[in-house]
Amino acid sequence: MPNFSVFQIDPSTLRARIFGLNGTTDVAVSVDSAGRINVAEIAAPVTVAAIRDSVTVGQIVSPVTVATILDSVTVGQIVSPVTVATILDSVTVGQIVSPVTVATILDSVTVGQIVNPVTVSTVQSRTFSEVEALAQSTADTPSFFTTQTSSFDKYTFMVHNTHATNAATARVEISADGTDWLVDVLDTRIDPLNISAFVPNRFLKYTRLAYYSTTPGNAASLDIFFNAQV
Repeated sequence: MPNFSVFQIDPSTLRARIFGLNGTTDVAVSVDSAGRINVAEIAAPVTVAAIRDSVTVGQIVSPVTVATILDSVTVGQIVSPVTVATILDSVTVGQIVSPVTVATILDSVTVGQIVNPVTVSTVQSRTFSEVEALAQSTADTPSFFTTQTSSFDKYTFMVHNTHATNAATARVEISADGTDWLVDVLDTRIDPLNISAFVPNRFLKYTRLAYYSTTPGNAASLDIFFNAQV
């Protein structure tokens, strides 16, 4: 058809924008620089199964129940009862003026002022595990640094290539049975005297670092560190 575009040449015009109704006036929903919705006040009872991304709330004035906090939470003031089963990431509260009950705290909690009872059943610090393999010489075919990761919450491999001239290549592989392996982090070159960190993308029972010489016949030397939190 003449004079009519079949395809949209300006995709930005297709973006959806969210508005809320304030009385009879449409008002755009406020978000932060990352596109997360800003919450000024919680004024009606809320039940949340899990908080999986960072949340900032100005004031809680109605009961809130949260099963699990998996990312950072910042609250200006709590003036209505809050119940949390498990805190697995940092929580910062300006002032608590209403009862707060927490079953288990596994990460840092910072409170400016407490003027009402706070009940906590269990406070557990995270345990830390580390394994290292130093001066590992690379070969033309992959060698492996294998760990069982079934009980870890977070874990990272750090690899330091201590050779002055030869590069190494490494990748992360995962397995459910320790026999069949799947590549999880693709091959990454580690230049001489450089350090790289490898963070698995997916979880399985076993995780290993595969490493080899980038250039056949030119072996590198690697210091490998595995750090994990439970």
